[in-house]
This record gives sequence, C-alpha cells and structure tokens, in this order.
Amino acid sequence: MSAIAATLAEIRNGPDGPEIGAFFDFDGTIIEGYSVMTFYEDRFRNFEIGPEEATRTDASSTAGLLSRRRSSCGRSCRPSRRHR
Repeated sequence: MSAIAATLAEIRNGPDGPEIGAFFDFDGTIIEGYSVMTFYEDRFRNFEIGPEEATRTDASSTAGLLSRRRSSCGRSCRPSRRHR
C-alpha cells in the first residue's frame, strides 16, 4: 500500500463528528515553508503534469521571483546574495 493510500485509509477509519477538523494551510501559518511544492512534486512524480502546465507554472514562478526582487529593493535591481 502506498503512503498516500495508507494515509487516506487512516483518515477514513479515524474518528468523525463535529469535534473533528480539517485544516488547509495555504499561507504557511501551520507548517513552515511553501507547501505547494510538496503537492506539485507529487503530481510531477506521478506524471499528472503535462508539458504545457509545467511551462506555465515555470513561467509563473519566474515572474513571481522577479516581482519579489523588484519589490525588495523598490526597483528592478540586481539580485543580492539573499536572492540567490
């Protein structure tokens, strides 16, 4: 049984009722780091991402990184050691 199947089975067999909660950490307040990478890596390993989506995601990620670099120095600037 895969790790995902085992986890899903554990969830299905676990307790239920109004005192049980599900938490979705989209902004990193519960777990540290950028959790979307974990999900994206899983999709990538399972061949759930095609070349078109991979290209769009890469372009979007690059645009986000460049945007953060510009905003950290107030203008378009050369990356500092912190950004490398």
